[in-house]
Amino acid sequence: MNNLSRRSLIGSATGAASAALLPGASAHAVPPQSLPFSLRATVFDGGQQVSGIVITAWSLPAIDPESITPSTFTVQAKASAPPGLPEGASVSGYASTREVTEAVLGPRQQIDIQLRSGPGVWGADTLGFAEAIFRNVELDLDYDITLRSPIRLRDGREIGTLEFNQGSLLDHEVDAFTRGTASNGVKYRLYEPRAKRRDEEDQRRPLVVWLHGAGEGGHAGLYTNHTHLAANRGALGFATAEAQAVFDGAFVLAPQAPADWGTGQVTQSLKKVIDEVIAATNADPQRVHIAGNSSGGFMTVEMAQAYPDFFASCVPVCAPTTGFTRDQLLRLGSTPTWFVAAANDASVPAEQNSVAAHKLLPSSRLSLYPNVVWDGHEYNGHWAWIYVAHNDPVSDGVRLWNWMAAQRR
Repeated sequence: MNNLSRRSLIGSATGAASAALLPGASAHAVPPQSLPFSLRATVFDGGQQVSGIVITAWSLPAIDPESITPSTFTVQAKASAPPGLPEGASVSGYASTREVTEAVLGPRQQIDIQLRSGPGVWGADTLGFAEAIFRNVELDLDYDITLRSPIRLRDGREIGTLEFNQGSLLDHEVDAFTRGTASNGVKYRLYEPRAKRRDEEDQRRPLVVWLHGAGEGGHAGLYTNHTHLAANRGALGFATAEAQAVFDGAFVLAPQAPADWGTGQVTQSLKKVIDEVIAATNADPQRVHIAGNSSGGFMTVEMAQAYPDFFASCVPVCAPTTGFTRDQLLRLGSTPTWFVAAANDASVPAEQNSVAAHKLLPSSRLSLYPNVVWDGHEYNGHWAWIYVAHNDPVSDGVRLWNWMAAQRR
């Protein structure tokens, strides 16, 4: 659960009671009631969107499930800039009518409303981008639900008037990562694998460290320990059932930089976070893998060269490697390294960065894509992390996750 929906909002819902009553049913209307609802979110490759609504209607008499259809509800969404933005920073909001694609009555009278979402869908995002500070920020979300047609009960009565109270925004993938703060104040999210059997509970598990890009770092009062998971599937990909099967259960650590990644003290602070998580869990110190995108790709290289005998594998994605000296890059030679980039990356040109670094390190691997296309949708050429999140890179017949899982110190 997170705090994207901070206010408890009431959306008035009215509808004419025009549907016919069932034979022998009472014609008395049900008194107006107030029902809570939660927003259900999904992190797509382009970021987190509100993909559905769950209305808790257990307080109502038994509902006739046939009266719950996509045409029963109208959903309006408004998103606005959150309070606390630094002076001069602004975020564009939106107001949209969300398309209801499905509505069904589930167990315990939960009404599950699915909303059209995914790549190219406007007016569904939970994050906005503040150009002035180059940061993704959590939008304030206001959802209003209106009844377009009455809800019919099993006893024949109808409900034509309801109030809806907005609650939290839930994302089962993001919420699976617990919140933590290291002793040095660096915040992080941690996914912990589940043991398949009781005798496996104390078994050592690999640790995958995912480092976010510059747009997901903290800034002033915006250090929320959330946007680095919601902006893309970089960390979430390693927590999927598919990835967990490959790694036979792995911890996934997603630290959030208080401001920006860098060198020196920042390097030491990040290493302290990793060490504390290893000490507090049964993560295997011999199987710590580090990966990251863009600015996080830079930090991935920085950590691997600063601690050349620590990481089991290193995966810099669209990483600006020109920020390192030749000697620093050569220090990656002691860590199995796989670069991932797209040739049309206009932000961090691949030839001068990932390709050049790969040529300097003969033992490294490189996946260079012409562009970034997934499920028929073309993304910004800088977003090569999408391929990593889906275990798409292949070298010598081995996929990236499988290669990482085979590495150890």
